[in-house]
Amino acid sequence: MSSEPTMSVAYPEIRRELGDFMGFGRDPDAWSQSQENDIESVLWHGLQLFYHPPPLPADLVRKGIDAVRHQWSFLNPEAELVLTVGESEYELPSNFGHISGAFTYEPGYPYDPVTQVDRGRIRDLHGRRDYSGVPRFYAVYPKESEGTGSQRYKVRFWPRPNAAYELDYSYSVVPEKLTQSNPYPLGGPAHARTFRTACLAEAERFRDGQYGTHRQSFFEALVASIEIDRNHGPDFYGYNADRSDVRAAHRSPRRPPGRVAWDGTIY
Repeated sequence: MSSEPTMSVAYPEIRRELGDFMGFGRDPDAWSQSQENDIESVLWHGLQLFYHPPPLPADLVRKGIDAVRHQWSFLNPEAELVLTVGESEYELPSNFGHISGAFTYEPGYPYDPVTQVDRGRIRDLHGRRDYSGVPRFYAVYPKESEGTGSQRYKVRFWPRPNAAYELDYSYSVVPEKLTQSNPYPLGGPAHARTFRTACLAEAERFRDGQYGTHRQSFFEALVASIEIDRNHGPDFYGYNADRSDVRAAHRSPRRPPGRVAWDGTIY
């Protein structure tokens, strides 16, 4: 098991720093329940500020960095979904937010990416002709929830898979709160300063009733983090290759039997 980089900022450390900054001291055992709650609240707001930063102030916008809200690449992981013969619906990860892009077949499958359509279109397609083939369309559905837990999502494909296909996709993550068992913020040690200053900016707002110098420090750290994140952004937009060397015995038509117009008509 590899050790954690020494530049990482973890839950126990940031809590002690916040406690000290907010005037409660650095010893968690000495905090009252009210102080503990205040620290957890500040930590949560700091985490949200880091994960979903506001637009940069005009004086910090640089060439290649927009003033709009930055979307972190580390909040859009890649995942794999293996389709089962005849099964059209699948559960998505528990931390799923939304799909980023399309479902693409893994290299070796000579098929176009699966296209997203609305839920009504998928229901209509299954109602008109519920057959098996190479999936071409999908829709994401929220699962029914009574509020006893976080709402989950599922994806439904059309047509039903006629083989065990492997799909790649990216999705936005709904991050978890930091805890003793989940101590590290997403993004890794490269963004530790930005996370730390975000938490201190929120602690300053809690203590003084308004943002102060740590808010500016956060934005300055944010610029550096955005530049780092831009180097980690996507440079792979799907598989493109000459498939002329794929053996005929393993080739399949690019489209399932019949063609589908956007109005759902099969012809």
